[in-house]
Amino acid sequence: MPIGHIDDLSPRARQTLESCEIIACEDSRKLRSWLSRAGIETSARFMAHHSHNEAASSTGLLKELQEGKNIALVSDAGTPRISDPGGSLLKTCFESGIHVTPVPGPSAIITLASIAPFSVSPLLFLGFLSPKSGRRQNALKKYDDFEGAIVLYESVHRVSSLV
Repeated sequence: MPIGHIDDLSPRARQTLESCEIIACEDSRKLRSWLSRAGIETSARFMAHHSHNEAASSTGLLKELQEGKNIALVSDAGTPRISDPGGSLLKTCFESGIHVTPVPGPSAIITLASIAPFSVSPLLFLGFLSPKSGRRQNALKKYDDFEGAIVLYESVHRVSSLV
């Protein structure tokens, strides 16, 4: 689901959500609200797929895929597997020979890089760092001499204590 403006959802993503049989999502309440605001109607069944159940959910979703079901995987804000759940399911599909089709959408990383007033080449994406200060500092020290742009994600509640 787009992080910013709801109209950033592509027509292809909209069609995918309207036509799939199952939508695997982090939080069905958030997804239902978001779909309503976007004017998307779907008869899809929602299945929870989040960081706390990702392994078990992947097994259940694999069974549905093997039965020929068409499944869309969405995350609350962003892109599945890019600092969001999805890696376990993708690996399970790959190992089982199930074809996965990505549906591109807005990317916070690329959107930010496109308007940066400085060079973003090379660009290094670190995702979310540990919430523990010591681990976070150690992770950042590895890149002290990096000559390029570094992008990482952080909770709005922790951004002021990042460094």
